This record gives sequence, structure tokens and C-alpha cells, in this order.
Amino acid sequence: MFDTEPGGSAAPAVGSVSASSGSDVAGVAGPWDVSRPAPEEYGRHPRFTVVARGAIVALAIGCAWPLGALVHDRLQRSPSGLDVHDDPSSAIGVGMVGVGWAVWVFTVGSMLGSFLNVVVHRLPAGRSVVFGRSACPSCGTRIRPRDNIPIVGWLLLGGRCSQCGALIDPRYPLVEASLAGFCLALGFAEVASGGVTLPLRAPHDPAGVMWTVLHPKWDLIGIYAYHVACVALVFTWAIIAAGARRVPVGHVAAVLLIMGLLPVAFPWLHPVPLVVPPTTVAESAFPPEHPAWLWQGFFVSAAGMLVGGVVGGVCAAACGHRRPPHGLTTRSAAAASLALVGAVLGWQAVPVIASVACVSAAVAHRWSSGIGRREAIAPEFFIVLACVAHLMLWRWIVAAWSAAILALRG
Repeated sequence: MFDTEPGGSAAPAVGSVSASSGSDVAGVAGPWDVSRPAPEEYGRHPRFTVVARGAIVALAIGCAWPLGALVHDRLQRSPSGLDVHDDPSSAIGVGMVGVGWAVWVFTVGSMLGSFLNVVVHRLPAGRSVVFGRSACPSCGTRIRPRDNIPIVGWLLLGGRCSQCGALIDPRYPLVEASLAGFCLALGFAEVASGGVTLPLRAPHDPAGVMWTVLHPKWDLIGIYAYHVACVALVFTWAIIAAGARRVPVGHVAAVLLIMGLLPVAFPWLHPVPLVVPPTTVAESAFPPEHPAWLWQGFFVSAAGMLVGGVVGGVCAAACGHRRPPHGLTTRSAAAASLALVGAVLGWQAVPVIASVACVSAAVAHRWSSGIGRREAIAPEFFIVLACVAHLMLWRWIVAAWSAAILALRG
């Protein structure tokens, strides 16, 4: 769930306790040292109620979503051909499968968010993100497995270390819950719906959670995993850059190379071609005389990377940037984020996402200044939110591009 806190922000609540930057600590005082009270004497984290309510609401929405979809036309019939209104047991079964699928996707997303927390702390420090156990930043005690459960572990601990009572940053469960929510939303939008949000291709029919479980569509699952990886990586860079810490250049280069070359091997990861056709028919998007690995794979990634890097640099220069001691500046991190978005979604997505992110960041900054907040939300996070929103509306955004092309030609 959590790792050593960057910048020493998680200080012990009382007493003087020596902090450690690693997971192996020698000479640490015992958990019941007389210089500090027992853990049960500490109260809960000040933001415990907010995080707990947010987790409950997120899980409730995730479970209610498939039940609501059951009423929708796409889940009016079960795989056996029985109408769910004529067979109540079938309706209940489909609904329970939907709830189970939503909980499973949310759980996997929270586990991915837990790993993201480890990456955020260890990557700028040059530590391994695979080896080494997490430890309390205050007393150095290794985190027990039951306390390392995403979201739940933080809530059960009351937001404090079980040994020394030091505050655990609520960023950890918030990051886990946020990425779990993104995974759940994209799962319903791109997989359970039959790919209804993916442009220039016909959605799979029938669709729904039951059909996803019984008859998985591996092309949709591959596209979904590709997009989740993009969102998680941009989210990671946003958190690192927001703390004015370095994003290693080698890491960014390796990510861009891998994510950019994946569509060369699997061209169907790019549903949108280099030039958006003035139609919504999938067959006309990629003429057969052009090799798909080159035009649909490499050129789309390369053009998106180039446009994203340029637009990201311009936007970050207009918003200002912070320069950490080593690695990428915040300006470069924003450019790298949009370059990754362009490589995954195509160059057409870059101006849309950049515009939404810049406008949202400006509005949030003005709002925070108006209510007297000292610190506004870091602008890097709006790239993440704009990317998720674009994916949820991708089909209709590309349809608007096609309509604009038809209007210009007419």
C-alpha cells in the first residue's frame, strides 16, 4: 500500500523518532519504546473520514453500474436467449456477474495503483521498483501484508503506522482509488460495452458484462490494457512532477519506445489512422494497399509522439515549470506525457487533451485563488483527467473530426 514517504513528509505524530530512507533499518527502537505512546493511544488520521467516504462511494458506484446496465437494452437478453424480464433468476444472475466483474476490475486497478505508489517513490531515487519491501518512513518497520492491502489497509490502520503511530499520507489510498476508478470506467466503456467508445470500428454485438465473461473479445481487452497502461504512466509522471522531483530520462525514453512500437506488432491497437477519413466506416480507414504495421502502427505513433512533444512543451512553457536537481523538468514531463498520449491515441488526440487540460488547470487555479487556498491542484493531473475523458468520448470526438473534414471539402 505505501512505501517510504518522499521528502520526509510523513513525520511521527509525537516524540523524536529517527527516520530511514530504506526498507532495512538497523538499531531502530522497539515498537513500545518509552519515548512514544502505544499505537492505540493515537487517534485516526485527520482525513480518515474523507478517504473512507470516497472509497465507499467509488465502490458503490462500481457495483451499481452493472445493475443499471442490466436495465439497458444491451443486457435485455441473457446468453441462453431468455429475456431477463421473463426469467427473474436470469436477471439476478446477470446482475451478480456484473457486480462481481466490477469488484474484480476495481480490485485489480487498486493493486495497480499500489504498485504505482511504489514507483512514484522509488523511481526518482533510483531504487528498484520490484525488489525490496516497503517500510514505515518513521520507525523503519516493514509493512505487514495485511496492512499493505490497497485502500483497505490504510483504512484499517486509521491512517497511521501500526507500530509508531506516524501519519501515513492519504495520497496512497487516493492514488489507489483513483486508478481503480479509471480502470473500472474504461473497462465498462471499452470492454463491457463491446467497444462502443472506440472510433472507426463497429461495436461488438451482443455486448455486456455477461458476454465479456463468457466470450471475451481479446482485441478489446488488448486495447483496454494498452490504454490503462498509458493512463497509469501519465499518472505516475504527473505525481512525480507535481512534487518537483526528477523523472529519469532513460525511463521516459524506454516507455516511449515500447509504447510506440507495440502498435507496429499489433496495428489494431490504433483504431484511428494517420489521417481521419471523412466517414465513420471502419473498412475505409485503412486502404489494403498500405501495410498496416507501417501506416497504422509506426507512422501513427511517430506523428503522435512528435505533435505531443511540441504541444506539451508549448503548454508547459506558458504555464511555467519547476526544475528539480536532476532528470526531466516539469516542462519536459508535460511534453513526455503528451508525447505518450499522442503515441497511444494518435496526434489528433493531442490538441483536444492539451486544450481541455490547460483550460481546466486555469479554472482550478482561479478557483483556488478565489477561496484563498495556498496551493492549487498541480496542472499535470489535468492531463490525466483529460486523457480519461477523451477515451470515454473518443468515438464521438473522431466523428466530429470527420464531420469537420466533410464540411471543409463541401
